[in-house]
Amino acid sequence: MPISVSRGKSLGRATLRATLLNAAAATGDGEWVQLGGFHPCTVHFDFTGVATIELDGHNSPTRPLDSDHGFVLNSTSTDNAIQISNPYEWVKARVTSFTSGTVSAWLVGNEAQ
Repeated sequence: MPISVSRGKSLGRATLRATLLNAAAATGDGEWVQLGGFHPCTVHFDFTGVATIELDGHNSPTRPLDSDHGFVLNSTSTDNAIQISNPYEWVKARVTSFTSGTVSAWLVGNEAQ
């Protein structure tokens, strides 16, 4: 499941954009993305079929293994967006059940003030 992460600036604040899942078509783990001070963050979920995505968090000081699930922040089977308000160190999305179509998830965050 490919992942992309970019950091930049918008209106004088640092920003973080990450593709957590990109048209995933099977169950499996995503990759951990380090938030490291970026909050609040918004995660958008997009479904073209039937599946469930779980958004996991972790506060390890070092990058967890992708097979480590940490703790559940959210689980969804429908198009929606959620906000992560707490300052977690790491987040990842993973497909926990899959029947058809594809699923994607994107994260956008701002540097905490």
